[in-house]
Amino acid sequence: MGAGRFKLGEEIRQEGSKAMSKRVLMVGVLLGCLLVGSGRSAGTKAPGYLLNMYHFNIQYIAGSEKAMRRCVEQGLVPLVDFYLAHPQWHADFEMQGQYLEYLDQNYPEVLRNFKTLVEGGQAELVSFHYGDELILAYPRRDREWSFQLNEEIFQRYGFKRSGVIFTQEAQFGEGLADFGREHGYSVFVLNHDQYAWFQDDDRFPYYSVRGLDVIEKRDVTDPNGPIRVRWLFLGDGEVAATGGSDPYFSAIIRATGHAMKKLEKDLQAAEADGYKIATVSEYRQALSDTGFKPAALKPQLDSPWRPEDGSGVFQWMGYYGFAHWEEDYELRTGDWLVRDALLTAEEQGRDQASLKKAWGHLLNAEVSDPTGWYPLPVEIRFSKNHHAAALLALDLTEPPRLSAKEFLGYAWQPASEPPVMITISGRAKHSQVIWEKAQDRENLFVAEVTFKTPAVASGLISVSLPLSEPVVAYSPAGLETEVREIPFSEMKPFQIHLGLPNGLIGLGQGWWLVRENRMGVLAGGVDSRKQTVSFDIQNAKAVPVRLRFFIFPASPEEAAAFANKINRI
Repeated sequence: MGAGRFKLGEEIRQEGSKAMSKRVLMVGVLLGCLLVGSGRSAGTKAPGYLLNMYHFNIQYIAGSEKAMRRCVEQGLVPLVDFYLAHPQWHADFEMQGQYLEYLDQNYPEVLRNFKTLVEGGQAELVSFHYGDELILAYPRRDREWSFQLNEEIFQRYGFKRSGVIFTQEAQFGEGLADFGREHGYSVFVLNHDQYAWFQDDDRFPYYSVRGLDVIEKRDVTDPNGPIRVRWLFLGDGEVAATGGSDPYFSAIIRATGHAMKKLEKDLQAAEADGYKIATVSEYRQALSDTGFKPAALKPQLDSPWRPEDGSGVFQWMGYYGFAHWEEDYELRTGDWLVRDALLTAEEQGRDQASLKKAWGHLLNAEVSDPTGWYPLPVEIRFSKNHHAAALLALDLTEPPRLSAKEFLGYAWQPASEPPVMITISGRAKHSQVIWEKAQDRENLFVAEVTFKTPAVASGLISVSLPLSEPVVAYSPAGLETEVREIPFSEMKPFQIHLGLPNGLIGLGQGWWLVRENRMGVLAGGVDSRKQTVSFDIQNAKAVPVRLRFFIFPASPEEAAAFANKINRI
C-alpha cells in the first residue's frame, strides 16, 4: 500500500536486509555460548515454544453490524471450537473489553465457551484497551479511563485478564510499557518490523524497558541453544480461520476447513519437533526458569506495526488514500475538541455516571479504523456519532471553543523576526504563516499556519521546520510529564511520524514546538537524514487545514509542563 510513498523507507529496508545474515549468525553464537553449563546432553534439542497471538477487533469495520457478526461467526467461533477440541494446545487471544460485551449481548454461548478456554488456562486473554484506540495519539489520562472501563467489563463477566500487552495495530512505546507496569502487566509483545525499523540487534529477542519485559516477535530455532521459540501466527484473528479473507469483504469471508486442517497439521508438526504449543506467559516463565535475563531495550520511538508502510501513525493522522470521504484531520481534531468538553465537565464536578458514559463514547471515537488503512463511510460515521453521543451525555450539542492564546492570558503582537523558518511545500492553496509574539513573556512565539488542499488528490503537502541538532526530543504517549532526548546516532536512519499527545517536539538548541491540538492535529514527522520536523497531509481533497504552533526556548521539564498546559494533559 505504501510502495513509493516513502523513499527513505525503501533505502532502509535494503540496508537492513544486508545485515540479516550477520544477525542470524550472531544469535546462533550467543545461544551456543548460553548452552554451556545448561546441563543438556549433546545432540538433545533445546526445549521449544510455539506461539500464536490471535488479535480480534469487534471494531474491525467500526459501526457495521454485519461485519461484527461475520468477525465472530467466521473468525472467533472456529478458533474457539478448534482449541476446545484440542485441549493440549494453548494460545493467546487479544481483544478489547467491548468484544466481551458484544458476545454477551449477541453470542452468549460463544462467550461461555471462550470463558471455558480462559479459565482452563488454555486461552490467555490479552487486553489493554476498552476500544481499539489509536493509543499513540492520546495521553495517559485517556488510557486511565480506557483501563478503568476495561477492568469493569472483566469483573462483570468474571474474566481474568493476563499480564500480556499486545495492542491494536501492534502499537508500542515506552510510555505504554510504563503504564502497563503500573497497572499490573508484566510483558509487552513487540512486532519485529517495528523494532528493526530503529535497531539492528543480534541479541536474543527478550528485553526490558521501564520495568516491563518485552518479547520481540522473532523466531529462534537453534537446536543447540537454551530455548527455542517460533511464532506461527501473530495478526488479525479474523483471518486465521478464513484462509486470509478479510472482513472488509464480508460477503465472502468464510471459515474454511482447509485453514483449520492446516493449523492442525502445523501444530502437530511443531509438537513432533519438540515444541510446546504455549501462551506468551508460559514462554516467558520458561525463559525465567532457564535463568535467562532480559537485556535493556535499545531506543525505540512510538510506532505501530509496518512503520515502513504507514510511516508510524501518519496512516491514521494525515494520509488520506484515495477515497473522497476520508477525514483524518477532521476526526482527530474533533477528538481533541470533544475531549476539552469532558475535561471541562470534570472540572465542574459533573456526576461520575455521566462522565463515564461520555468517556466511553470518546474512547470509541478515538479508535484507529475510522482514519486507518481503508476506512469506509460507516466507520467515519461511527466516529462522528460517538463525538455527538459524548457531548449528549453531558447535555451539550457543541464542544467549547477554547484557545490557548486566550487562556494563557498574554497580550500578543506581530513578530517581525520569526525564530525559525516554516516551509509549506506541495500543492497547498491559499497558504500562509502568521507569526505573533507574546508581550508578557520573552521569546514566546505563535505561528498560525493555514492552507487548503486541492479539490483532487494531489500528493503530499508538508509543513516543515529544520532541526538544529541530530536529536529527537519528545514526550512518548503515556509519558507526557517526561521528555525523551535520543540522538539519531543511537538508532538506524529513520523516517517516522509520531502522535505527540501533548504536542511537544524539540527543534534543537533548547527550542521547542508545541502543536495546539484543539486547533488542528496532524502527526509530527521526524526525518533523521533530512534533519527536519514536519506536519504532513497527503491526498486530502478540499480540506481547509489550520495548525497552531507555540515556539519557545526552555528546559525539557519546562517545555513539557507548558505543552501539558496548552493541551490540558
